[in-house]
Amino acid sequence: MADGKDGLSVEFGEGNKNILKNLLEIGQVVDKRSAKILNDIAQPRATKMKERVPVMTGDLKSSIHVSEPKVTRKGAEVKWVAGGSAMGYAVVVHEDMLISHSGEGVYYPSPGVKRSYTKRGQAKFLISVVNEDAKAMKKEMAEEFDKAFMKFDNK
Repeated sequence: MADGKDGLSVEFGEGNKNILKNLLEIGQVVDKRSAKILNDIAQPRATKMKERVPVMTGDLKSSIHVSEPKVTRKGAEVKWVAGGSAMGYAVVVHEDMLISHSGEGVYYPSPGVKRSYTKRGQAKFLISVVNEDAKAMKKEMAEEFDKAFMKFDNK
């Protein structure tokens, strides 16, 4: 038992049964594994996004990627990134549902500038993948964290 300043006593257990030790170990596992798990789940979705993107020059398609995993005090994160030098085109073809993505079309990146594209794709090529795969991604995350925490089940 550990006596606190306020006179309370707390039992943390001994050896492998020490709750505080186990919580610290779990925190370390979460820090190490979260970024990798998120990255592993995000990568195949980036590939799906590339399959759906309308193509004019290929710059937008090649710009789609998953950011480097980042761990902060708030948790781990990865982001799907798209646009780069094709940002004007990206915004228009992603957001404008009225543009034809059936094979040929035009878009206006700025007033008076008309561009065309000739390869098939679809609007909402990023968010449609996220929305369609949301349940699967949640399940995949749960399964991966279950695997990561398996070693704590025996303590």
